[in-house]
Amino acid sequence: MKLKILIAGVAVFCVIVAPAAAVVKCVKLTQSSTCTSTTANNSSPEWTATCGGTPIKGIGICSDKKGSSVGSKSSSLTIDYYTDENKYCWCKIISPAVSSQWTYDDYNYTSGADCARDCAYGCAADIETNAALRSSLLYGFSD
Repeated sequence: MKLKILIAGVAVFCVIVAPAAAVVKCVKLTQSSTCTSTTANNSSPEWTATCGGTPIKGIGICSDKKGSSVGSKSSSLTIDYYTDENKYCWCKIISPAVSSQWTYDDYNYTSGADCARDCAYGCAADIETNAALRSSLLYGFSD
């Protein structure tokens, strides 16, 4: 009886997991891809763009951690209890793949409130116009 339950459990596992493991999506995103900003709403962390013909989604987050220069990377961010200190904007791609690190966008926000309102917009605009940010965000994606 235990053997039949074990076999049934393995069969169910294979039916559920196998199709998900077989999903692969190929995208062509390189550091030299041309990007066009499509949307970014004030006060929302989400932004979208099209890079190399591929629609991408990203997020912009404000932190108290300042990057060394536009395009610098960080694997983690800190957020200060005092929200006005969170005035440094960091961008990340979340679809069709997830960036492994945050990328610094050196927009000069004077307050945490300004950053929270405009960070995603800055990420979207700068992926189109700022080669250093675009190159850093798209680093590691290839066909």
